[in-house]
Amino acid sequence: MAWVDHRNGDSLGTADLYAQPVTGDGTIAPGWPADGAPICTAPRDQLLPSIVPDAAGGALFVWKDARSGTGGDIYAQHLGATGAPASGWPSDGLGVWTTPDQQDRPAACTDGAGGAIVVWTDSRSGTPDIYAAHVAPDQVVPTLISFAGFTAEPGRVHLTWLVQDGVVTATAYRRKAGEEEWINLGELSPDGSGRIELEDRDVVANTRYEYCLGVMREGREALLGLTSVLVPSSLALALEGTLPNPATDELRVAFTLPAAAPATLELMDLGGRRLSKQDDRWGRGLTCST
Repeated sequence: MAWVDHRNGDSLGTADLYAQPVTGDGTIAPGWPADGAPICTAPRDQLLPSIVPDAAGGALFVWKDARSGTGGDIYAQHLGATGAPASGWPSDGLGVWTTPDQQDRPAACTDGAGGAIVVWTDSRSGTPDIYAAHVAPDQVVPTLISFAGFTAEPGRVHLTWLVQDGVVTATAYRRKAGEEEWINLGELSPDGSGRIELEDRDVVANTRYEYCLGVMREGREALLGLTSVLVPSSLALALEGTLPNPATDELRVAFTLPAAAPATLELMDLGGRRLSKQDDRWGRGLTCST
């Protein structure tokens, strides 16, 4: 079993994680501390532990960790048959995925070979998605490249990948969905935050494309971070609505234009009288005082 434990808590209410195996007759497993073995006692909160037996008397643990101050990373720990960290594992575990984005709700299952497959919700794209990683008994298997999100509009696709340290360059590839041959779009390098950005303007509206990055691993090129993008058809004139609703003194309007052309926004009352008029030269949205 594993639990959240406040025995080492300070004024911030730091929550640590402890574990304890209990035998079939309700006694503590031999060799383990009577009050549990620490999984992680790093600063700030460690929460939501998930357990996977390692088939050798110990277990792998994964949890949500706030030690970085960003609110939530995913960490793992391997405790051996005596409750001590397995060889090569630090006392407070190893990071499975640690970025400024929010990671939450980790869960794990066995990989059938003493390791674990870990899944969690991840907001790196701006909305909660599901990601996974492999934790081997002796290490966290690194995910060199993972897809982080995209924006698409007629004639343009912008994609973002997150890369681990050690990836100096990667080759971007694209193909139409259903085709086998990849088109080389050139080499890209990560920025200072570990992100690779691709701007593709050679696309056709209402067409689905697949993208990935190629990196060299053990003398061979591996294609990673695969994603699929549907390029939308032409934009249409549309008024999405107003915020806040109801409004008392200010109102924000969202709209799209079919082309990059000037637009005029008018606010009318129910009697047809114009209360406000504003010109928008760039299509960036307007704020109207009422």
